[in-house]
Amino acid sequence: MRVAHITGAATFELRELELPAPGPQQVLLDIVGCGVCGSNLHDWHRPGGLSVAGAIGHEIVATVATIGTNVSGFAIGQPVTLDPSAIGGCQVCAACRDGAAWFCSNKQPVLTYGFAEQMLVPAHGLYKVPPSIDPRLGVLAEPIACGVHAIRHSWTARLDGRIDGVSMAVVGAGMLGLGAIMAARWLGAESVTAVARYEHQSAAARHCGATEVISSDAPDLSRLLRSRRPALVVEAVGGNASTMDLVTSAAAWRGEVVVLGSFTHPQNIDLGRLGAREVRLFVPVSYSARDGVQDFDVALQVLEAKGASLADLITHQFSLDEIDRAFATANDKSSRAIRVVVGGAQGDVNG
Repeated sequence: MRVAHITGAATFELRELELPAPGPQQVLLDIVGCGVCGSNLHDWHRPGGLSVAGAIGHEIVATVATIGTNVSGFAIGQPVTLDPSAIGGCQVCAACRDGAAWFCSNKQPVLTYGFAEQMLVPAHGLYKVPPSIDPRLGVLAEPIACGVHAIRHSWTARLDGRIDGVSMAVVGAGMLGLGAIMAARWLGAESVTAVARYEHQSAAARHCGATEVISSDAPDLSRLLRSRRPALVVEAVGGNASTMDLVTSAAAWRGEVVVLGSFTHPQNIDLGRLGAREVRLFVPVSYSARDGVQDFDVALQVLEAKGASLADLITHQFSLDEIDRAFATANDKSSRAIRVVVGGAQGDVNG
């Protein structure tokens, strides 16, 4: 089977890789699609430090191809998505037992990732795509899970992870911000003000549940956000953006700022401003469990509830052979892309 490797800045090479037959508690997957996220683009621009020599891709939907021994609950052809942290977790250390495999102290190697035709993974990292939706929408489970984690594990959330009645704002309306909007509304937010840069992002934010959308070019944006008195503000831009001053100034007294975006450069934060209003700061990473409930399980509930209405978020689809075009499209702001998906060549899902 073939796998895409980053071989240099903005350069992919398709390589042949022979995967072994699945062993005990393992499953061989045929990749149907993998979303191109911001962290993928960062690796594409500046390769190096990747977990597997140039192999990337973690927003995955696939079908079960072959099942190893001691695996139950899955059938051949079953559409699945996966928790990319869990598939590398040992399941033994304290972090894994706590449902937070991102912090596993004994991470296991994974032979390849989502921009490939197949993957060999442990069954414990798999989640069935809800049968009521188009299985292709499974690529959205991972970015929604990021938003779910940011909300459920915030200081603002109650012990059950809900934020009923909370007024909040989300700065950034790419897929990460849209996932946070959907998660916030599912978990009880009374209102969500979104800040979007492009018109197609504004429309998507409203569709995903934002009660108000403000253009990032609006005059005196900071004052506009402050006037909404959001108790919870999510930064979902990251990259090389200069949004930290905006989000830290927008949070209400004794409110909270959640930095969901992944920044490429160090950020300056006015601690005096935060301290004067006793604003809390939370920088989430990945996804985990709360009271035994995985963020991925909640994300799949959101996905099932929204169903076919989310199909328009997948704006572009390319074959694995076209991965260079896929990344160029995702990188091009004029393409009006929300989520670009690269599909494998081994099969398809038919629901």
